[in-house]
Amino acid sequence: MSSVEYLRLRSSESQEELYEDPSESHSPLLHQSRNVRKSISRRLIVLACIGTLISSTISITLGARELVTYLHDRKSKDIPFNSLRRPNSYINLDKISNIQKQPFSSILNFPRIVFQLDNSGLRRMTIEDHRSWFSELGTVYPHDRHIEISRDISTILHFRHMDFGMESCVLHMRLQNSPGNPASPLMNTSGINKVNVWRLDTNDEIFADTIHSSNFPPRRRNLLTNFTFMDQTPSSAFKFHCAFNEFTTLELSCADVEPRCAVDFWQNHIISQNFGIYVVQYPTSGVINLPANP
Repeated sequence: MSSVEYLRLRSSESQEELYEDPSESHSPLLHQSRNVRKSISRRLIVLACIGTLISSTISITLGARELVTYLHDRKSKDIPFNSLRRPNSYINLDKISNIQKQPFSSILNFPRIVFQLDNSGLRRMTIEDHRSWFSELGTVYPHDRHIEISRDISTILHFRHMDFGMESCVLHMRLQNSPGNPASPLMNTSGINKVNVWRLDTNDEIFADTIHSSNFPPRRRNLLTNFTFMDQTPSSAFKFHCAFNEFTTLELSCADVEPRCAVDFWQNHIISQNFGIYVVQYPTSGVINLPANP
């Protein structure tokens, strides 16, 4: 019986070496070939990892960019219409140093929007009073503006400041009860009335639908001045700065020291331009002499 001789197999990292001839395992060429294959495998793994990282980085960057664009577009759509600014018709005119300064005539500026606030409740409700009428062509809204001030009612005046270099504004109160003169509307007052003039905390433009929104009216920012309303009242005025193409919103309310306060009249700048409450704009660098308030 012939004896069977078992050969011990060499351990190897490659499965192919199990079938190699032991006499060739120490061949320099075979050893070099295995090293080359191992090096190529490692490089392919490294390149695959690098490609995966680059692809992931690009995907994350594009995703973040899309998210930022989406949030920006959504934020832009949420901007209220009344907070958008009107285009400037005098772009970079203030940067011209050698511009020839000439005196300009003053600008008479009547309030664009006037309405009342009911202060009797917890939430101040807006009241829009007008003298509209129906015609064959539709509803007609005249230039009549109602000024009503009492213990429970205050009046909001909304101005837009126009023209470049006319940023010295004067708020005028000129009342004259002249029943015989149709150009001067009738004014109903109860004795002497001290009225506070408040500046509201907003620089936005007010539209007809704005005054009925839930976040209106804005709170009072500061007290500008106070006027005295009475029959045959002389003119009263108050100077303040008004930036070009900006808006000023004022509130007229009875002073706390007045137990009885009642002012009620209509003004129309088409019928009479020297009656009511209005703003006159003067050149920014000009000198203005104001009459003494009573």
